[in-house]
Amino acid sequence: MRLATNAPGAWPPVYVEPEELKKGKAALLVAVENALKASPYRLESPDHPFPLAEGVVFADALVTRGDERWPLFVYPQATLEAAQGFYAAEGWIARHFPGYRPAVYYAPQPLPSFPNTGLGTGVLVPGFVFQATPFPRPGRYPMWRAARPGERFDLSPTWEAATAVFRRLRGREWVGLGVVLQAMGAAGHWREAGELKQRLFLMPLEGPGKLAGALSYRYDRGLRLHLHEATPPQDYAAWWRWFAGFLERFWPEDAPPAADASPAWSWWTGLLARLRATPAEMVGVVRLGDEA
Repeated sequence: MRLATNAPGAWPPVYVEPEELKKGKAALLVAVENALKASPYRLESPDHPFPLAEGVVFADALVTRGDERWPLFVYPQATLEAAQGFYAAEGWIARHFPGYRPAVYYAPQPLPSFPNTGLGTGVLVPGFVFQATPFPRPGRYPMWRAARPGERFDLSPTWEAATAVFRRLRGREWVGLGVVLQAMGAAGHWREAGELKQRLFLMPLEGPGKLAGALSYRYDRGLRLHLHEATPPQDYAAWWRWFAGFLERFWPEDAPPAADASPAWSWWTGLLARLRATPAEMVGVVRLGDEA
């Protein structure tokens, strides 16, 4: 049978045996990949994440041609629930990731019409989507890196998102660490991080799509998210916005109030002043792995 789709007309048709539908999304992705082999399009990046302040939307894969990228979703059944999920994800991605082409789906029949209200919170994964790893990818892990020579961090969207994190954590940075550790199952309660207030903390992380990251904590530098230097520059701002949104969603109601004085906040504002005078290609770098 030929799968229904909203793919561009230049894409080759995708066929699948009806019994293959019982095997779920994996079988449909194999069918799409095989159909694309004789074309200039390629199937890549399974479970591709789109980080948002509200959570993470996962596409089943990406279809690429040169620099063009289409988020791909496959459904073994063309249900109303599948339609709701697809149109919500399509809307989230279109609004927040304009560099991508429109989302594409494949299903046994055309998806039912469903009003895209822009809400669609059901397709969002709200929790902490990174896991600790004992095998970090070697290299440098900055908080941000420039996309082009001369780009200034203090004028970048990453600066705005990271500043929101530092402002929320001002004087209670250890609470943010506790929130993350509790979400990861590494602590039973966020207050356990109080024992780490004056200590150094560095945790290698693996995120969706094998994204290499790290979480660092220092009393005088605060809680910081780092991504491997191979991460596309535009992704740093998206993941920092996601981190700010995660802390807001899971912030404990009984957390201590923010403080006017904070060594980490002073370091952050001082860093921005120094970078305005002397721009840098990378900011807040830690090293992990064989190169550490």
